[in-house]
Amino acid sequence: MINIKAFLNLTYYTSEADQFLVQYDKTHPKDSASQRQEIKKYTRIYNLRDNPHPEEKKESFWEAF
Repeated sequence: MINIKAFLNLTYYTSEADQFLVQYDKTHPKDSASQRQEIKKYTRIYNLRDNPHPEEKKESFWEAF
């Protein structure tokens, strides 16, 4: 099978910002503390979004009266 993209010498445009970020990721492989915190935060948000749990009805203090 012929790879048309390679045959026609087509490439995708990569901005300078993307090139910088790729290079930065190569030289800084570990996440910082703030990055780990953000990842944890959004993992929880995505989990709650994708797996909704109906909230349990909590009894009110005033229902006893």
